[in-house]
Amino acid sequence: MKPSEELLKNYQKVNRYKDELMTAVGFHRLPVMPKSSMDLAAEIISKKNIKSVLDIGANDRRFKRHISLDRCRYHSMDQDETYDHDFRTIKDIGDNRKFGMITMFAVIEHLEIATYIDEFIPFFLEALEPNGYLVISSNNIFHNLGIRTDYSHVKSYSPRDLHAIMRNFGFKTIGVYRISLLSKKIRWFFDLLSKTVFKPYCLDYAPEICWIFRKGG
Repeated sequence: MKPSEELLKNYQKVNRYKDELMTAVGFHRLPVMPKSSMDLAAEIISKKNIKSVLDIGANDRRFKRHISLDRCRYHSMDQDETYDHDFRTIKDIGDNRKFGMITMFAVIEHLEIATYIDEFIPFFLEALEPNGYLVISSNNIFHNLGIRTDYSHVKSYSPRDLHAIMRNFGFKTIGVYRISLLSKKIRWFFDLLSKTVFKPYCLDYAPEICWIFRKGG
């Protein structure tokens, strides 16, 4: 039986970890970060002195501009041939190459859940260095736009669902953040609305969620 089939059939294995993070609709418990997911990942690279990063679904390699290249080697992967990349698929990377961090910015929502569990998670476990970091960002299902913004979106995760899935595979959740680049005053106003007016409708103003995991948690 594939890992995805086993996990999806045994809901209790996933459910035991969900409430560690939040209740089903308790998104307002998650902290808001007034910076991008790329900035959060770049801060970890700097603070933890990470020497190599693999950016999956790198598109125009924008994340490369967020990091210090004299301290960290940047590698990109994307099957879209619009831009040049180091790798086109995870199979191209090989078995012996290790990375201190792997990033997936706005990628996971384009993957079927079985593909993510059966192909990507084993790759993370193999390709990450001991205590290596995995940074994933995706649309916030509690935001009004959510998964509906792109016809190529096939799966959207609640913050606690992805947390629980990764815990089942031995990852430690370092942080889960709502991402909003609104000004501090506007964020304060919308925070108030999220905890009062929006709460019965399970709506959030932050359009993006960022998960930070560490291998071997």
